[in-house]
Amino acid sequence: MPTPLWLKPNGDPIACVEKLKVLGENLEELQQMVKDALEDALLMGCSEACVREAFHKGSPQKTEKIVR
Repeated sequence: MPTPLWLKPNGDPIACVEKLKVLGENLEELQQMVKDALEDALLMGCSEACVREAFHKGSPQKTEKIVR
């Protein structure tokens, strides 16, 4: 996966090598966490499409019934 262009709020690129290193490491960690969570969900019987949709939408809304 290509390295993203990290931008400041004003649109200027982040140029500090140490900041870029930390951002890259954080992104790698997040990608691994998402991969692991997807694999767990698939092992528990969730459909891949359902899990990917949940990841893209963010945290799920509260439901009236909680399944345990």
